[in-house]
Amino acid sequence: MHPVIQEVMDLIAEIERKIEELRTGINDMLESIPGFLDWIFDRVRDGWNWLVEKLDEFWGWVNDVVAMAGDPWGLSSAADTWNTGVGEPAMTQSREVDAGDLLVDDNWTGDAADQYKQKLPEQKSAMEVIRTEYAAKIATALDAVKSGIIKFWTSMAVAFGALVAGIIGAIASSATVFGLPAAPFIAGGAVLIAIIAVTVGVKLLESDCATANTQLTNAQSAGLARWPAFALA
Repeated sequence: MHPVIQEVMDLIAEIERKIEELRTGINDMLESIPGFLDWIFDRVRDGWNWLVEKLDEFWGWVNDVVAMAGDPWGLSSAADTWNTGVGEPAMTQSREVDAGDLLVDDNWTGDAADQYKQKLPEQKSAMEVIRTEYAAKIATALDAVKSGIIKFWTSMAVAFGALVAGIIGAIASSATVFGLPAAPFIAGGAVLIAIIAVTVGVKLLESDCATANTQLTNAQSAGLARWPAFALA
């Protein structure tokens, strides 16, 4: 697992712990509130219900995101394979065509040799296209998605870190009688900001994936319609 993804997973666990700590702190403080301050109970109940509503929305987002974490390392490896396993061998073969052209000059003459030499540039061009229009562009698209995934998880780490800080602030507020009613709203506000951050992060990742898909489509349309014939007529 990528270190940034692992950091987000750790923060998710920390969020769960801090929410439980907040719940315990609120309950403990409510037990110490005198009866004439019963308005605080109503205020805290309303705030807690709102917080639970936002948490349900937040965890729904998180579960969807975690289920589609992505594999930056796998994408990077696939991009390298396209470059080294497809692009570079194709370029090597195109250089072999140049060498074959030179050998014809040295060892073969006549009409057949001339026709052979006329076919060589088409073969060389086709091999170069494999690298420039296919392998290189596919590798670039894969790298773009990899970078998009890493950027997405980095933004999640920042957002979830801020959420933890917000919940800690709510815990501090819940430690006082008159700060108690505000505690659930402080935590809920932090959750709402995290939801917005996740939403924006998803949209940015979708944009990166759309760009990569366009690159792949362009690679297909700009590539070879068919391999050039090499038979001598």
